[in-house]
Amino acid sequence: MRHTDPPARHSLSDWTVVLPYWRSHEKWAPLAMLATIVGLSFVYVRTAVWFGRWNQQFFDAMFAYRVETCLWLLPPYIAVCVLSSGCYVLQTYLTQVLSMRWRLWNTRVYLRRYLSDTAYYRMEHGTATGDNPDQRIADDLSQMTVLSLRMALDGIQAVTTLLSFSIVLWEIGGSIDLSWSGHHLRVSGYLLLGTILATLGASILMEKMGSPLIEADYRQQHFDADLRAALIDMRRNSEQIAFSRGEDAENLRLSHYLRTIAHNWRSVVTYTWRANFVGDLFNGTASIILWVLLLPKLVAHALTFGEYSRINAAFMQVRRSLQWFMNNYTDLATLRSVMQRLHEFERTVSLPPCTRITHIDTPAPGLDIRDLVLHHPDGRQLLHIPALHVDGGGTLAGARGVRNGQEHPAARHRGPVGTWPRHHHP
Repeated sequence: MRHTDPPARHSLSDWTVVLPYWRSHEKWAPLAMLATIVGLSFVYVRTAVWFGRWNQQFFDAMFAYRVETCLWLLPPYIAVCVLSSGCYVLQTYLTQVLSMRWRLWNTRVYLRRYLSDTAYYRMEHGTATGDNPDQRIADDLSQMTVLSLRMALDGIQAVTTLLSFSIVLWEIGGSIDLSWSGHHLRVSGYLLLGTILATLGASILMEKMGSPLIEADYRQQHFDADLRAALIDMRRNSEQIAFSRGEDAENLRLSHYLRTIAHNWRSVVTYTWRANFVGDLFNGTASIILWVLLLPKLVAHALTFGEYSRINAAFMQVRRSLQWFMNNYTDLATLRSVMQRLHEFERTVSLPPCTRITHIDTPAPGLDIRDLVLHHPDGRQLLHIPALHVDGGGTLAGARGVRNGQEHPAARHRGPVGTWPRHHHP
């Protein structure tokens, strides 16, 4: 486990970690599934547009007491409901299957890179900055596939919904005449324009209030992984800790990680409630915005209940589409921090090995070491072993070390060594 300071800023290059799967030789099946999911999104949106028109016809007929018309409108409503539900269920199923296929492919690739060129060793003992690789492979890859796929598909559906219902809101919203100081201005599609301005204003405010959540979430994932890694180390070294009675030292170390998590958690909570407050406040006051925009129609007595129901449905759909950023802000912050960690992992495992140790396999049993230099963590030289030989099946206690014709002190080190069927030469 390594302790590193999280990077200060998020970079667009972090998002490149999503591309390899869609460029691999296995891309055609997932691309076909993705195209099917997007196609189902279009059908789902078109059914929502149809429901808007149906509501206007049904409620106009209801308040005109045309019972027979209302009854004739029910069968197509049920049929479209079945179609809409089928699209939703199939889209959800395909998304889950695609997400798992993507995760499995990514995990195999990351494991292969992690186990190649001793990257696993360099990340633990070298100068590389990638911390907690177990978390990145097991947890971050899962979050990346699930969140990125879900949010991308939700974004596509939001754009489709926005385009479809913007046309509806433009057509039925009409225009408004404004006059001041002898000047006259006609604003076409003012309902659509007012909805866009209000939603974008709230989105900008949310970004302003909650932007630090990205780095806070990054740190929280980092500190949680440190605590898990420390617990794994404790379980792995339980025998040594028990013999040396190191429970107090381990408790002190784990308590330090826990305090760090709690301290950063306060930042996560602060930025989360700020972002949620803006989003929830806007959702609660959105109806007031619509009522204000409809005042000219109310004053002119140019609004029926059926028309209001269709305008309200279109307004809600446009507002929700524009609120994609606001509704997914916390998940987006999590995804961006996950992308940072995965990009760091890729950058770290791609670094060339910096070791000067060369392994040479030979058929003779035993281990030969030549010119081995050991250093302290701060770089100071600890020991220099010009030559050391361990017989096959022997131990380091029986090793023969030579320095200037005399036995090397390292040869008298007591400790078990396994059997090596090869020679190692630096």
